[in-house]
Amino acid sequence: MKTVNNQIPKKWHKFKLGKLLKIIHGYAFKGENFKDEGNHLLLTPGNFYEKGGLKITKKETFCKGNIPRDYILENEDLIIAMTDLKQTAPILGSAAFINKNNYFLHNQRLGKVSIFKKEILLKEYCYFLFNSYSLREFIKLTASGATVKHTSPKRIYQAEVLIPDVKAQEKIVSILSAFDELIEKNRRRIEILEEMAQLLYREWFVEFRFPSYEKVKMVNSELGKIPERWKIKPVKNVLEKYIGGGWGKEEKNNKFPVDAYVIRGTDIPRAKKGDFSECPFRNHKKSNFLNRQLFVGDIVFEVSGGSEGQPLGRSLLVNQELLSSFSKPVIPASFCKLIRSNKLVSFEYLYCLLNYWYKSGELGVYQVQSTGISNYHFEAFIKNVTLIIPDVETLKKFSKITKIIYSEIQQLGRINNILKEVQNIILPKLMSGEIEVN
Repeated sequence: MKTVNNQIPKKWHKFKLGKLLKIIHGYAFKGENFKDEGNHLLLTPGNFYEKGGLKITKKETFCKGNIPRDYILENEDLIIAMTDLKQTAPILGSAAFINKNNYFLHNQRLGKVSIFKKEILLKEYCYFLFNSYSLREFIKLTASGATVKHTSPKRIYQAEVLIPDVKAQEKIVSILSAFDELIEKNRRRIEILEEMAQLLYREWFVEFRFPSYEKVKMVNSELGKIPERWKIKPVKNVLEKYIGGGWGKEEKNNKFPVDAYVIRGTDIPRAKKGDFSECPFRNHKKSNFLNRQLFVGDIVFEVSGGSEGQPLGRSLLVNQELLSSFSKPVIPASFCKLIRSNKLVSFEYLYCLLNYWYKSGELGVYQVQSTGISNYHFEAFIKNVTLIIPDVETLKKFSKITKIIYSEIQQLGRINNILKEVQNIILPKLMSGEIEVN
């Protein structure tokens, strides 16, 4: 671990982890008991954030049958990822706290940390220790496996770490936890805002309980009863432009002189929450770039790639806050399309409609599987699928509200990015004694 001027700070001591804690392997649960739902969620390394913390998605695996009691995790248990499927091993050694009793399962690819020298090492401090750069690098360097990386308790026990006295640990934990708590609070706010926008769309345009709906007459249409003066058109009729994305080249040259970021389908879930940290930076032909540059009001729509259990059709709304997060222009990737609505509907309305169709499964009708890669029949979709076009005043009211919501989401995402950057800067300084907490 890092020291200041190669000297150990006052009241800090060097230990091998094996002298302070024990790591317990998980259980090899049988695949025949895996289910899509249940009372016990099977945790995997995929449930860890790269910088630490528990990540729960909507594609979890549950386990039924006889479950050994010792492998049902309890609230505040500390676990670490012992296996990483990526060669770069970004989550190997990542630590997370369990936040629910009798729900999460401790499987064989995870380790549960048990500290037996509690007078020397606090469990909360140990969490940040495992998520510090120096210890994670040690775990990566001592891991086995050419592609899938594995570590073991014996390897981790050999790591030498600097530990301050317990009072200093408490102060360090307090500082770093404040960042985590605010980041988590903002994450929850983002989720609530996303849900608000979709609930508002459903209330106004599915249930037809928009402002002053009692005064509007309902009339028959091909989609059932709709408000009078509302129209029905194919999706294609509300699009001003749609075009496939690009990928460009890694290196700039005379044929690829324009540099711009690229948003891929895999980036969409993070980008929705204001995280663009993994969007590639590429170089493009001028003509390709000019036709695909994203502007406020555009929608990025995923049309190829995908994976099992992850349907195509994910979309991302481009607003000013999103574009301001990039230092250079942005285009959609080649497995996505740029969609631009015309004056018949607002882009906020079209975006919420696409999200509604995605969650309801209606977009999945036009997804096809070919040679292991999913593709989307976009032309058939926009030609055959119809949508309801509300009256101008209702659209304006909806867009005014949702514009504020999506702007707030991106702003909260940006704040979280800044908080993470600051935390990443001060964490190693605190954990090495370079910054004195006193």
